[in-house]
Amino acid sequence: MAAFIVQPPAYRIRRRTLGDAVASAVTAAGPGLTLAGSFRFGDFHLDADADADADADADVARSLSDVDLVADGAGDEARALMARKVEEGLAERVGMRLRVSVHPGAKFTALSPADARFLAIGEYLRHRDDGPGTLYHDFLLAKVTLLVLREHQRERYLEVAGRLATDEAALAARIKLGVSRGGFLPAARTLLGRAPYPEARLLAERFLPRADAADVRAYTRELRRRPGIDPWLREYVAGKVDAPATPLR
Repeated sequence: MAAFIVQPPAYRIRRRTLGDAVASAVTAAGPGLTLAGSFRFGDFHLDADADADADADADVARSLSDVDLVADGAGDEARALMARKVEEGLAERVGMRLRVSVHPGAKFTALSPADARFLAIGEYLRHRDDGPGTLYHDFLLAKVTLLVLREHQRERYLEVAGRLATDEAALAARIKLGVSRGGFLPAARTLLGRAPYPEARLLAERFLPRADAADVRAYTRELRRRPGIDPWLREYVAGKVDAPATPLR
């Protein structure tokens, strides 16, 4: 990992244990599932500071990352069954409940950089009731800030932070991975304020620290006007954002 991510040996082992457990649970759920997102690339969240609160025999502590999977051509019921199997497999392997999402295809891979940045804002709005300064809010804001600052869709969180090479970007990466906690809102404003992207300004000026119902309606209206986003993906994200705000774990 990048030099600004310092991981004690025991924490590295826990990360490896969780990553292996996710891969094993996905394999055991049956053929046709492809791992995507943070658990594919190894930049998932695992709270290093939760170690002191964990049981002495626990292999891993708390993670706020979702497990994202792709099952091309699978229907809604089949995807829901796959997700439950993976969730149950993880509970058996590491005693941890993670949110598992199985998508019908790689809808996120053919987006323009601007559309990808705009969609990232939707993830922040989904969890808008997690108040500023909480562990949940700081993790989510760090994650979404790094997503909104990507130059292209393939750029990963640590790559963004390394390219920007600022203290604020390094803090975002550490919080996203779970190595650090707390106090990210000022750093987010600084990072977003320096960015050349309209989506960064939109997030900073309209949606921080917390969006209201009018903000959400404005976001979903704009989302549905974007022809470069797959129609299924537009409605999927709009439905998530329009629903009552859901806290993280």
